[in-house]
Amino acid sequence: MAAAILGLAATGTVTAAAAEQPSGALTLDEPNAAVLMGDRTVTLLTGERMTVSGDPSGRLSVTALGGPTVDPLSADGPAGASDLQVTGIEAPGRPMVLSAVPPSATALVDSGVVDRRLFDLNALATSGFGVTSTPVTVHFAGVATAADSQRLAEALPASSYVSGTATSGRATVSVPVGESESFWDAVTTPRTFDPATPEGQAWAHNRDGAPRDLAEGLAGLTLDGSPLAVAPTSTVPTYTLTVRLHASADPGRWVHGEQLGVFFTGTAAPLIGVTGPKAGTLTNPSITCLGDRPQCATVVMTYAVPVGVYYLNGHFLDYRDTTAHTTYFHEPELAVNSDRVIDLHMDDGMWIDPRTPRPSDPMGYGIDSMRTLPNGLRIYNISTANEDNSSSGHYLAPTKQPARTGAFNMQLTSEWHEPYVTLTTDRGLNLRAAYPNRRHVLGVADYRPELSLRNTDLEVVDVGTGTPADFADVDVNGKLAVLGFDPDQQIACGVEKQVMDRASAAGAVAVLVDPRSDRTLVDACNIYWSMPILEDGQPVDSDLPLISVMPDEVRQLREQLTERQVTVRVDSPGRAGMSYMYELGQHFSGGIPASIDQTVSERRLATRNTSLHGPAGKGNVLGLHAFSPGFNLSVNWAMELAPSQTPGRSVTEYVSTSPDVRWHRMWTRYDTGVAQFWERSMEIVRTPETRTERWFNPSQSVGPVAVPDDLGSWPDWVYCSFCRNGDALSPVTYINHPEPNHESSMGYLPDTVLTDGNGQPVPLNTDDPRLPVYQLAAEEQRYTLESTMPGGHWFQWRFTSGHVAGNQLPPGTMCLEDYSGRDCGAPQPLIYLRYAAPVDAGNTAAAGTRHTVTVTPYHQAADGPAIREVATQVSFDGGTTWADARMRSHRDGTRSAIFTVPALADTDGHVTLRTTATDEAGNSTTQLRTHAYALR
Repeated sequence: MAAAILGLAATGTVTAAAAEQPSGALTLDEPNAAVLMGDRTVTLLTGERMTVSGDPSGRLSVTALGGPTVDPLSADGPAGASDLQVTGIEAPGRPMVLSAVPPSATALVDSGVVDRRLFDLNALATSGFGVTSTPVTVHFAGVATAADSQRLAEALPASSYVSGTATSGRATVSVPVGESESFWDAVTTPRTFDPATPEGQAWAHNRDGAPRDLAEGLAGLTLDGSPLAVAPTSTVPTYTLTVRLHASADPGRWVHGEQLGVFFTGTAAPLIGVTGPKAGTLTNPSITCLGDRPQCATVVMTYAVPVGVYYLNGHFLDYRDTTAHTTYFHEPELAVNSDRVIDLHMDDGMWIDPRTPRPSDPMGYGIDSMRTLPNGLRIYNISTANEDNSSSGHYLAPTKQPARTGAFNMQLTSEWHEPYVTLTTDRGLNLRAAYPNRRHVLGVADYRPELSLRNTDLEVVDVGTGTPADFADVDVNGKLAVLGFDPDQQIACGVEKQVMDRASAAGAVAVLVDPRSDRTLVDACNIYWSMPILEDGQPVDSDLPLISVMPDEVRQLREQLTERQVTVRVDSPGRAGMSYMYELGQHFSGGIPASIDQTVSERRLATRNTSLHGPAGKGNVLGLHAFSPGFNLSVNWAMELAPSQTPGRSVTEYVSTSPDVRWHRMWTRYDTGVAQFWERSMEIVRTPETRTERWFNPSQSVGPVAVPDDLGSWPDWVYCSFCRNGDALSPVTYINHPEPNHESSMGYLPDTVLTDGNGQPVPLNTDDPRLPVYQLAAEEQRYTLESTMPGGHWFQWRFTSGHVAGNQLPPGTMCLEDYSGRDCGAPQPLIYLRYAAPVDAGNTAAAGTRHTVTVTPYHQAADGPAIREVATQVSFDGGTTWADARMRSHRDGTRSAIFTVPALADTDGHVTLRTTATDEAGNSTTQLRTHAYALR
């Protein structure tokens, strides 16, 4: 059995162009019994929208798009309130259960009165439920007749009764996805909490995510006619697990002295999640506050858990120097066979600060961890947060319950983005207004061209707290209004829309928010630096740009305003995207030391400068970090590397040198229809050495990726290229980067033409759009396959093929047919070519010199016919004239094509290559690479 747990903390906001970008995603590396191809967005019964993506291997990825408790990157308001936990459990031969249970439903699902399958993303996506509507069977308490059940079902709002489903005590209704949240509100009621307790205060700020109970008269909710679950989990004998989380004794970690305590809300800091084979999610413990500080010097959480071994994971939020910081706790092995008390201390945390003097700001952090138990159960946890310029680092607390068996992996990730907007006063004060949360951003004309203020000088005017009298006393027409808060009136974390309306009516160009307010900070405004616009407590939009900066910088701005008139210069490089990222990995096998601290410095980190190729697609990266020996940590970090308007964006990563860390970085773009591609880039870090690696942006080659044997265990992720199953040939393959172990697009090779031995075209059968195939003759004959790709690249293969019986895959490979219930067959004897040219990071080489291009010919099957001849020709005018390169063979099977390049003025600025290769069985290929690389 494999399990994965993901907490999607959605606390970031960007502009509407990226509104569908997820702040976190879960990738499960185990093939799934039920195959979902492509993306499918489902709406949960509670209203959250989730996208489930399946690739041909059966791996699933999950991203949160929005809803009552998850609104990760909304242009229309702040981030959602609560973390949404996603749990994946897979047993051999059974479909994966991939449930996303919001906090409001957790207690009901754990007790068995609400069917967990209503939140099973895999079941919903593969069945088509949750796409347009969801069939919900409502179980009524004390109802004896079918007629009464039908009457009660017909009276339920936001749904329609499904004819013929009423029986004694239950009936099924159809809930449209657009009415899901309303239906949930009708069949459940908010749980009551004492507002004087920390627990009550926490849920008071997150009413949408607060636990709920079934409405009166209801006994349960199940999916599509399913019976009610067995006895609730509360009947299982339990022990009391008490977790005491102690705040820092350092007063420097408290904003405004002791006026601000540690933030503890169900919104911002789900402190500890306890997971185990019997315990469910247990996200609603009993909470007690101890100490004299207003927000608790110690938070005590009490859980009732069955006997078992548990993995505790969570984080605690505090402030230091007006900046938010998070302390992460990971306790990988906690045995419970009696009542236990665990003490965790924030002061045990090691400060991790990857800040550099580069022109970028922290955007988000994530900590991924995987605990593998001796019985093979895998527990995945991720804590991600788009910090929005709130923090320069975080704390990692050493484990106090070291694991004695199994394995434990940890991955720390931090993003650094270039600013969207900068404001600089005429006295040199730089206001770090990097990530405004409004759609109409200062200086960005993506949506409203008249709001573009780039390179504009604006006078700054203080409008107090935005009352009518404040606006009457000043002239803000054509100026930037600085707005403060009245601590006696501020009751929510945002700017009231009526204040924005006053500013607009007064002619203000934009509003700059001063977030400083003792009441604001003491309350639950954990994203106080990025204020939403509120109307009746709900986020709304405004035509007037709104931006918030850091409190310490606003303090300096106000000091300048008291001295004289202040003007700011507004600049915006647009949505520049990520510029730097840090990846820090650790692996422990057979036990974990008491301290998992590590010292981080750039001198120990490998640098990777990545020029992304082609269209930006979705702008997501999903990766696999495989930790030797054979443990795979599915990293679920989805980020915006480059917006679509800036292809080729350069990103620098600083990668830790943990032993045997292997990286599978995937830049994802999914195209619908027959041509389905996942744009990918893959690199493997072999050894813990510091070095700089370059990813180029050249024309690409076609063929399967080859993973070297010396890396040990590696997942069977290499697809059978041009695999023949019986008499069906599938044109799936890879389009590769030239460097070893780098790959990009995987999918169906576009614009292919297959002809048989008589020169007759073989049609492409697209009856199954997931798996278009060529239907070949059973007898062995010669075929010719041609493909033309953009940029003038042309490929031709001549090969012999006959009927393939059974599964004859080379070791370490897989193919799409495996997931259609058929044998996979065998790869065909096509010859593939990979090039490595003497180019720099810009894919250019010097003209007027001798060049050596390494050509690697290969078959996918290691026992394929030996390559006999390889010849390369070179052109410097785009293919009009050709010259033979001098070829040199090497023992490893590679060839060197050696030629002299004329002066730059005597070329078209590029090198074009044409190579022919033949094997001893008579199979051959000819491949044209127009403008393979540039000259300088």
